[in-house]
Amino acid sequence: MPRFFIDVDADHRMTRDEDGADFLNLEAAQKEALAAMEEILRVRLSDGSPHAATSSIRDEAGELVFMANLSLTINED
Repeated sequence: MPRFFIDVDADHRMTRDEDGADFLNLEAAQKEALAAMEEILRVRLSDGSPHAATSSIRDEAGELVFMANLSLTINED
């Protein structure tokens, strides 16, 4: 099984995956990365300020193979 490294930048706080994890394929790693971003924004949603998260996936060679950005802005009138 291939090993992928999922790095997350949430509100300009970078967490670099130094260990990686084995996934069936890149699609499985992508689902994990997106779920992590959703959870981060869900937890931070309570304060009502804008939030952003970026998740990137590197393969075993260190090559970037996926990147996703998610932002949330709440406008209350």
